[in-house]
Amino acid sequence: MALTFRPAPIMTLAALPALALLLTLGQWQWARFDMKRDAPPPQAVAEAIRPLEDVLAAGPAERTPVRATGSWQPGAIQIYALVDGKRGARQFLRLETGAGAVLVDRGWVREGEVAPVPTGTASVDGVLRAGVRANAFTPDNDPASGTWYWPDIPAMAQALGSPLATEAFYVAQITVDPLQTGTAAANPWADPKGADQLPAERHLGYALTWWGLAAALIGVWLAVQLRTGRIGWKRD
Repeated sequence: MALTFRPAPIMTLAALPALALLLTLGQWQWARFDMKRDAPPPQAVAEAIRPLEDVLAAGPAERTPVRATGSWQPGAIQIYALVDGKRGARQFLRLETGAGAVLVDRGWVREGEVAPVPTGTASVDGVLRAGVRANAFTPDNDPASGTWYWPDIPAMAQALGSPLATEAFYVAQITVDPLQTGTAAANPWADPKGADQLPAERHLGYALTWWGLAAALIGVWLAVQLRTGRIGWKRD
């Protein structure tokens, strides 16, 4: 008996990129499931809040809960963002604290709505977030035209003309009311579950679906190769 292994080249070349894509999508959804499953509950975040000055002095880290107390500074930056398929922008302002100025994400406003710029003093409960692109598809910012797609903190500080206490993190306010309606809502960029707010179980279902499609693709490819005799055992 001799093993025959001569898979159809065109079908194989077409199947490999599709298989890689399905496996990647499954792994991405699994990572989202794993992150949301391990996310701390809101009560645990509230109990872990520490003064911003203490956190910056000790060495800040991503998603550290902080309380930033200070005074609002003039000037604002709006970063384009989608929420539930609706266009709008996240509102970023400077808060001058005892440790220096920090950027604060005060929440998302739908396109066409105008958020008033607060003045005076404030105490903001939030979490530290790193200023990074959401993904490889996020466009470049254009500070010259005031067009922003992701929080590039050093560039934002330069655009606002103010040095910051940290150029690695901004403060994402936990509950927000940028339009000052009197009704606060959760800020998805402060929530470990992310902006989509899907429950962890949904991501698990999506991961299993993508991986199931990958398994089905392998099964179809193998069945075709066996039926055409390109893979199998033959007598010498």
